[in-house]
Amino acid sequence: MGRHPAITCIKTFLSLGILQGCVQETPIQQVMQHDEQGRLLEQYHLKDSLLHGERVLFYPASGDTAVVETHREGKFHGPFRSFYPGNCLRLMGQYRENQMLGLWYRYDSLGNLTEEVTFGANQENGPFREYYVSGKLKVRGTYKGGPTEEGPLTLYDETGKVVRRMYCSGGICRTILPSDALRK
Repeated sequence: MGRHPAITCIKTFLSLGILQGCVQETPIQQVMQHDEQGRLLEQYHLKDSLLHGERVLFYPASGDTAVVETHREGKFHGPFRSFYPGNCLRLMGQYRENQMLGLWYRYDSLGNLTEEVTFGANQENGPFREYYVSGKLKVRGTYKGGPTEEGPLTLYDETGKVVRRMYCSGGICRTILPSDALRK
């Protein structure tokens, strides 16, 4: 059998103390930014002078985490979370190549889920749900090309009963007749 090139390269590096024909991985640099009083404002990582990996922003007064975002080669890529002071989750979602994608979740300052919205191409695009503080479903519908409802829109009371059904087109929503709205 022939010699494995990666092993040969490593052996050459070790024996000569230099790289010959090997690709050297760019080191990742950690950066920490502080204000005039020495409080940590943010920390992040750079690879080839671009954001790469996790970046964390802090509330200066408390030191609590404000935002945690993930980057790859200078672009948003991976999980994103923002927090209220006190480290209570405010917003959570996912980026891919600078694009907000999939389900994003919004919470109130007490930690209750208030909204789930589907994103595509950095816009609200797809199903969404809004919730009462109790956790019961409040509104269900679909966004198209931003915060414009499109198609069926259903509103519920806190007991889960349908109180109104609407149909939206071109940003205009019209109530469906009450007799139709109350059918299950």
